[in-house]
Amino acid sequence: MRFFSFLLSIFIFTGCVSKQDFPSSWEKIDTNKSTECSNIVGVYQNKGQIESSEYSPLLSEYLFTDIEKSDFIEISKNNDTFYMKAYLEENLISEKSFDINSKSISCKDGFWLIHKDKSHNDGGVLAKEWDSFNLTKNKDGLIIKKVNNALGLFFLIPVIGHDTSWVLFKNK
Repeated sequence: MRFFSFLLSIFIFTGCVSKQDFPSSWEKIDTNKSTECSNIVGVYQNKGQIESSEYSPLLSEYLFTDIEKSDFIEISKNNDTFYMKAYLEENLISEKSFDINSKSISCKDGFWLIHKDKSHNDGGVLAKEWDSFNLTKNKDGLIIKKVNNALGLFFLIPVIGHDTSWVLFKNK
């Protein structure tokens, strides 16, 4: 009976959580939970930095879905619309807009918030991911707090996960 209970608990409680605190070596951001969001307009390197990690996430992967390679990203704002432009060398290769009125981007707790959902169905894995990208800025560049939540089945074993990481995309 104990063995069966053990196996059942493995199936029920399979998951992982990873939470990274804001890196102490980075220039501070205003963590005041104000209703006003920072001005994120600027030009940023595509390759990001995560403290104490060799992995370099790409801003283009966070904001676009159709780009394989980019050197830098320009963010501009006109009225209630943000424009994200990806460049390879000096050539514009993709452009995407986020409209405040359509809720594709919103201001929450001092961050500009963008949501991105993904589904996976491949090789015995069925999963749903919910990513939120919380954008703000300091003097060094664009800072994104990425929060990933996932729920899925791996060969009929339920799996859940939560990950929070901070990424700095330096000014160009």
